Amino acid sequence: MCRTNVSTVVPPRHPTRLDGHQIQHDDARRVGVLHGPKGSSSARDNTSSKARHDSICFPYSEIGGAPALIVSPHHPRFLSLATRERLEKAMRAGIVVPQGLIAHGRGEAFDYILGEETLPAASAATSAAAALLLTAKHPVVSVNGNTAALAGREIVNLSLAISAPIEVNLFHRTRRRERLIAAYLKRLGSEEVLGIGEAASNAIRGIASQRRRTDPRGIGQADVVLIPLEDGDRAEALSRDGKKVIAIDLNPLSRTSRAASVSIVDNVIRAIPALTDAYNKMKKMPRDRLERLASEFDNQRNLAKAIQEMIQYLRGWA
Repeated sequence: MCRTNVSTVVPPRHPTRLDGHQIQHDDARRVGVLHGPKGSSSARDNTSSKARHDSICFPYSEIGGAPALIVSPHHPRFLSLATRERLEKAMRAGIVVPQGLIAHGRGEAFDYILGEETLPAASAATSAAAALLLTAKHPVVSVNGNTAALAGREIVNLSLAISAPIEVNLFHRTRRRERLIAAYLKRLGSEEVLGIGEAASNAIRGIASQRRRTDPRGIGQADVVLIPLEDGDRAEALSRDGKKVIAIDLNPLSRTSRAASVSIVDNVIRAIPALTDAYNKMKKMPRDRLERLASEFDNQRNLAKAIQEMIQYLRGWA
């Protein structure tokens, strides 16, 4: 029997019920534990002594009768493994496509060279993003499969906090997958999810993929769009259409990061709660101060700062 006092990964009662999975974060909202340079550690050891002797059962492969993987909560990659398990379950449920697993692995590699924590450049971008959302007339939160699986509850909480609709937008788009993601987000508390089926009747110019489709009630009329884990061509097209784009991307060199008005170089699991917190803390600020904060933010300079922070972290290993 596998048990733990730290975290529970519960197989869903229904193939699409991913909300039973609990992904634990430490005080810095890290999704994994990476031992830091020079023998230091980038995450706190905050579990009880009893929990150190417990273990957790990850039923990684239910295909072909493969045995479950047993991982101690003090495994150095425990939280990372729990996140991967969540994505794997979401893929089986039809929310995430196999290509999404590859994209997550690429992002996790960049998170390693952030030390798996939120760095100052990301915090500065988060404040600028909150200012944009607070001054927006029609903000919209765009969601794809990976975002829903990794941070669905956090996305819903943000959407409710900023009074912005959620719109599903997918590269690998099928009616079934749209509906699965919408149903999952509604179970987490979203009142309405846009962009489903024929509702996505608008098209963004300059995009050849299915991501060109938008809902006229959502992204179609939005002035500010939050695009976590986004494609570069869509970020560029939204910017060309005159929309302010807030990206969440672990790669500061990506086209998405470069095209956005504000790019938060951070893991989406940390970034969304941090953005919600910033929004709530800043909503009493005078509007002119918020507008100044948003307009004076230099995204390219902040991306350069994020790269320097990565380099500084890597130098600690030399």
